[in-house]
Amino acid sequence: MRTTSALIASFTATMALFMPMLASTAQDGELPARNPGQWEIKMVPQTAGAPPAMAMEICIDDASDNEMMLASLALATDMCSPHKIEKNGDSFVVDATCQVGEMTTNSHVVISGDFKLAYTVEITSKVVGAMGAMAGTNYTRQEARWLGADCANDLAPGEMAMPGTVKMNAGDMMKKIDDQ
Repeated sequence: MRTTSALIASFTATMALFMPMLASTAQDGELPARNPGQWEIKMVPQTAGAPPAMAMEICIDDASDNEMMLASLALATDMCSPHKIEKNGDSFVVDATCQVGEMTTNSHVVISGDFKLAYTVEITSKVVGAMGAMAGTNYTRQEARWLGADCANDLAPGEMAMPGTVKMNAGDMMKKIDDQ
């Protein structure tokens, strides 16, 4: 149970920092839309001392994907200074500074893939004001792949299944982060 809590905390922190950047990029009309259905997303920290890699599954449809993006845009407005987004070949590069409480994060994010079957996110973040493994320079790789149009594991659009059978609504999670 303790490992699951650490993984959820790690995932939530990563999503809080990454989703505003992705949402802003998507709003600019640059990123392709993801296929509706079930996606597997693996968070693979590549920094010594970070929580172990974890995988989750999320079910999306157009409405739930849009809801998550709108919640993320609210986070971006509240937490991040204006950031730079560039298209570099088939990749998108995002540089941003975000403030979450006492924690300041300078992130460099490279997003690549077709968003129909798979995409990869490489995150390099320099964190000041955090405790433990999150402090300092962190490297995380997010690997997402589309599992199919039908959602399994009793997931409804907008819901995600975390390790240890933890199930939550992704849009609600993003709203709770914004409310903090």
